[in-house]
Amino acid sequence: MKKKHLISLAVVLIFSFVFTGSTIAIMPPSITVQRVVIPYTAVSSNWWTGLAIHNQSSASETYYIHFYDEAGNFISGSSVTIPAHGTSKDSVQNYADDPADINGSVSVYIETDGASDETFSATIFIGNTASSQGFGFQTYWSQEYERYLVL
Repeated sequence: MKKKHLISLAVVLIFSFVFTGSTIAIMPPSITVQRVVIPYTAVSSNWWTGLAIHNQSSASETYYIHFYDEAGNFISGSSVTIPAHGTSKDSVQNYADDPADINGSVSVYIETDGASDETFSATIFIGNTASSQGFGFQTYWSQEYERYLVL
């Protein structure tokens, strides 16, 4: 009786591989990086935005910056290497490959170059130039993020 069940099981397995495909999912390798996501900032004729990235570690670190517009379109950015305990600061659009691409509201993504457990911070400064109508800032702390590597 057991032999009959094994044969039935084998037939079912062969049937399932033939009709559903025999692919095996393999996850690509990943590394854990530090990442800051700033969900909103604005750049327009009345609004300006500055960005400061602070390396809190005791070694030089490279950070990659990129953006997404309101529609979710990727906007390429640049990288910046900051010395230990140093800071990089500039207008947010100057961190984009093409500063003209940063117009309106965008979200900002900043990631460490490679695997890192050293946290960093980023501060966004937003001001309104129309009759000095306001100024604000917010600091964000990095969190661990699993980045999958392209094979």
